Amino acid sequence: MGVSRFSTNMRSVSQILTDALLSTTVYFSAVTGVRLKKGMCPSRKMTLGVPARPHVLIWTDACNDNEYSGLGLVSVCIDATTPQRTMSADVCLPWLLATFKAQCSLVICVLKMHAGLCGLLTLGHELRGRRAYFFCDNTAAWSSMITGYSSSKTMARVSALFHLFVADHDIDLWVEWVNTDTIIADLPSRPLTLKDNPPPCQPLHDFHL
Repeated sequence: MGVSRFSTNMRSVSQILTDALLSTTVYFSAVTGVRLKKGMCPSRKMTLGVPARPHVLIWTDACNDNEYSGLGLVSVCIDATTPQRTMSADVCLPWLLATFKAQCSLVICVLKMHAGLCGLLTLGHELRGRRAYFFCDNTAAWSSMITGYSSSKTMARVSALFHLFVADHDIDLWVEWVNTDTIIADLPSRPLTLKDNPPPCQPLHDFHL
């Protein structure tokens, strides 16, 4: 409730605040509201020794080459006796890609943020209550996955949806930037021909802004 009142008070003095600060207060109000409603503690803790939660590794990527805007996901659940692997691929919806191009100067950044969100939606309830290690090779998307905000309004909206999903599914999330050469989701994000003999992939779950 305190966060909601703070956000409301900030709106009453909006003449001294930037759009970024107003957007940030509304974002934290929404995320904290989800956590408090579910009785979850917003703070993070680290447990040494045996992990308190099942672990899952997630790589997502996107490409924007020659009018092909692909999205890729690879995940590995490492706590099972036999590691469970998921590989998914899809393309950004044409109308959504057009929106990104109209509103963003660097389309690849928001596409990689979009790929992260679609990756969460694809794995869905499999992530509930887990500790997820998320790997990304784009610094703008990496920053938004951590902070829940971006100077780009479109990027900020996708990032807010990303964090709302994390909060709603009680995911203990760690996001890390890694070199492009180590992103194994790069392969499913790119167009493949029959001679490439691609591995079987399921489609990514998309969303609507």
